[in-house]
Amino acid sequence: MSISKKQLKMQLHGLQEERAVINPDKKWLETNRTFLMSEITRARYNEPAKAFSVSYIWDGLSVVLPPKFVHSFMRPVLVAVLVFMVASGGWITTVSASNSSLPGQRLHVIKTSLESAQIAVAHLSGSSETVAKLEAERAVKRIEEARTLARTPAYNPAQKKEQKVNVQRAVVDAQKSMNNLNKELVKAEAQKPAAAASLVAVTTPAVEHVEDALEKAKSDIKEVVLAVAIPAEGDGTDDDSVENDFVGVVAALERDVIAVQTKNADLMVKKYTEDQQMVSAEAVKQHLDDQIEKIENKIDGSSLLVTKKVEQVKKATKGDAAETVEKIVKKTAVATESIHETSVMAKETLTEAQAFIKQDDFGAAAQKVAEARELASTAAQTASDVAVVAKTVENENELDAAVPVPVVTPLPAVQTAVQTPQQETTPAPVSESAGL
Repeated sequence: MSISKKQLKMQLHGLQEERAVINPDKKWLETNRTFLMSEITRARYNEPAKAFSVSYIWDGLSVVLPPKFVHSFMRPVLVAVLVFMVASGGWITTVSASNSSLPGQRLHVIKTSLESAQIAVAHLSGSSETVAKLEAERAVKRIEEARTLARTPAYNPAQKKEQKVNVQRAVVDAQKSMNNLNKELVKAEAQKPAAAASLVAVTTPAVEHVEDALEKAKSDIKEVVLAVAIPAEGDGTDDDSVENDFVGVVAALERDVIAVQTKNADLMVKKYTEDQQMVSAEAVKQHLDDQIEKIENKIDGSSLLVTKKVEQVKKATKGDAAETVEKIVKKTAVATESIHETSVMAKETLTEAQAFIKQDDFGAAAQKVAEARELASTAAQTASDVAVVAKTVENENELDAAVPVPVVTPLPAVQTAVQTPQQETTPAPVSESAGL
């Protein structure tokens, strides 16, 4: 059935008039509008936030470092460190706590691992100056740790034995750092004069810091040796052997410090002869003059220390210990005489060095400075021995036969040529003269 346009129009007008049918209830309309709007809001597409990815770290590091270095070295090292830190209970807290840790404590492994990572990065970057500085700082840390351990009270044989082992471990680690530093100087022999001179400028004050730390710690470290170590039941350790090994390690560290100082002077002289424009005569003179002044100060300091400590020992006479004290006073008087003789020899040698410097014979001057440094080290050794006895007297306020007597360290045979150590120093047997 067809319908005309006119009829359709009339029907539409009729529907419009039926308002109740076409126009819905206002309340119903409002309710449905609210429902529809909520559905639209819920269906709206929310773009998810971009999640953080660890790869962003490696990409960022690759901007400033070679990508191969980042992925082959930095990535595995950092991942291993982070995993260990998380397993240990928090990375920031753990690292902070490890800074004050000592050999024998669990966190000390983290401390030394981070130091090794720093040095490894410096090696890969090719910076000999940074490597030398970090190795020297590491040696100072180990020496200071050894001193802290030595000053920590040990109340029973087991604690004393553990204390001795940990102190020795710290000294050995310091010795390794000095060996590594010396290797950097050996490698510098093949470098250009300007680069070698720059390395010497860094290592000279760094090694002096190591020497100062060792001088401060030496007496405290030797007290650990003097402690009566009773082997644990079933332990066949020879205590005299342990003591000799311990003193030998300290002596080896002192020799390594001297070797680096000597190598510094030799390297300056060698690079001066290769290129006098890059390394001037004035720079070599200044380096040698500074070393001479420091050696003179070290000799004078040893003499003053012995004089002071001998007076302390003399005042320690008390009760039944008077006879023992008298024997020690005689021995310390011999030590004073030895210090005087060593000082005279060292200063005469330094005078010869200064004469060679004025003649611009820097090679001969460097050898004389090395000889004087050995003599100064001998004087410091004797002074340290006397200081240990004086401290023992002061702490106990009485002496008995078990208190060791300082034995004068014999003067070393002066070498005419300075050797360049290529390998790590092995602690040598120590004579009874280093017995404290």
